[in-house]
Amino acid sequence: MADQIKVRLDVALSFGTCDLILVLDDLDCHDAVHQKEMFSDAIDSKAANIKRCIGFASPELEVWILADWENTFAKHLDFRKFHRGMQHRLRTEHNFSFDDPECFSEYDPDRDACREKLSESVRLAEKLAPFSKGSHTPELLKKVDSKRISVKCPLFKELHICLKTFCNEVI
Repeated sequence: MADQIKVRLDVALSFGTCDLILVLDDLDCHDAVHQKEMFSDAIDSKAANIKRCIGFASPELEVWILADWENTFAKHLDFRKFHRGMQHRLRTEHNFSFDDPECFSEYDPDRDACREKLSESVRLAEKLAPFSKGSHTPELLKKVDSKRISVKCPLFKELHICLKTFCNEVI
């Protein structure tokens, strides 16, 4: 993605400047510090003077909807009848911690990603109302409470603070 940032920045900056560059990526069990440094270096090579917020969903974007379960799965029409069982299966069968959701899985060097995919674990946790990453994720993300996610997800909190700080500076 760092290479893509360089290419896309060249194109974007040919139309003028911007106030902020936002980079958001799934961490996929990679090291957050290393990834942030790599993306920041890519931005510096093209636009060193532009502010940036580099944030990660760890391990995947679905972690945010799981971290705010009561506003997402518990209330969604497709899952609310089954959500307690689904939550139990995520804990017991997929080793998911609702208290520390960003620590799901571990890095697998052969795959260059997490050993287990969080979105796949969510899908497998409920067979009566299967989870669709393509349709459920964007729908459920609209329901999340950023303050709740910030309590459980330190990497999300870092991104949230960066964006709030930038917005307060602009106002």
